[in-house]
Amino acid sequence: MWKEDRIDDFPLMALAERWLRARLPGTDDLVLLHGDYRTGNFLFDPSSGEFTAILDWELAHIGDFHEDLAWILHRLFSAVGADGTTRVCNLMTREELIEQYCAATGRVVDAPTLRFYEVLSAYKLAVINLGTGYSSALRGTNHQDVLLAWLTQVGHTFLAEIARLIEEDH
Repeated sequence: MWKEDRIDDFPLMALAERWLRARLPGTDDLVLLHGDYRTGNFLFDPSSGEFTAILDWELAHIGDFHEDLAWILHRLFSAVGADGTTRVCNLMTREELIEQYCAATGRVVDAPTLRFYEVLSAYKLAVINLGTGYSSALRGTNHQDVLLAWLTQVGHTFLAEIARLIEEDH
């Protein structure tokens, strides 16, 4: 989609694509993935602490569990509390979420695989905003063209996240 929809070239996207291709992990544990599991796509009962529904399954597919975990861990879906602590979906810290995920599923999170999917998540978000959303807005092919044009600026946040994640990998 990036090659079809991009309006501007961003060298970082080409670097990220090479980085991802060079580190593509394998898996023997294929699962159903939501594809967009994050704040806004689940209902939560604060009194019981239970998730009551998962919404918006249009990006669902089969893949490595690390992919959904990396998506929800993206900083865009986190909030910084009054105490300065960053919480995933404003619920718990990154470390707490990973620990509770492992305890609940019995799975072991592989740090390099998680890093791969964190970069892939930021890459996909950049494609959505700087590619598909922006080109749709310019072509006027969507009833939300004003919103899509406005959201394009968020794409640069994802480029910064890609750069940070790849830089930390070295």
